[in-house]
Amino acid sequence: MTMQTLPAVRAPIAPPVRAATRQGGGDRLRRADPRPRRPDRRGTSGDAEDLIRQNGTAARIACEHMTRPALNAVRATVAWASSLPARPGWERKAAAHGELFRLLAVLAGDRVAAAGSGGEGGPLEDLIRAIGPVADGMIISSHGRLVAYLSAGDADSAAREVETHLRVLLYMGRLAMTAAAAATDH
Repeated sequence: MTMQTLPAVRAPIAPPVRAATRQGGGDRLRRADPRPRRPDRRGTSGDAEDLIRQNGTAARIACEHMTRPALNAVRATVAWASSLPARPGWERKAAAHGELFRLLAVLAGDRVAAAGSGGEGGPLEDLIRAIGPVADGMIISSHGRLVAYLSAGDADSAAREVETHLRVLLYMGRLAMTAAAAATDH
């Protein structure tokens, strides 16, 4: 999976004339279009499906090998994310929500998915941040159901919950991106 999974979800933040980008060996300036372009949708759904599948598999494997300390860590992560205020400081709460996916990947032993799932700059955290606080209640509910499935040892339901949750988040991300694009067109 590449880190290009969800770049279109981010709202345009570059000034209209120039934007500094960090790529490879250092900074370089590039010309930015005065109006943001519509995202190139080729390959996006495949990348999204990979992300969904990887995280669903991580949840299944983590559930199948769940220990009491690991379950306590998952519960603590969900409780911590739920306890943070959504406003102000959504970025911090988005990172906390994304941490659950990283933790599941680590528990499943998938270091590659763990690096891309949550934590600073991961595509899921970026997606959650882009959607905004409007998704907070839905995310908390999904994480609560996931903890219940993990506690019961129901690996299939845990995987299904993660996959369904991510599909809804991706849909909400597309809506947020469309709304942001419509706002900049006017």
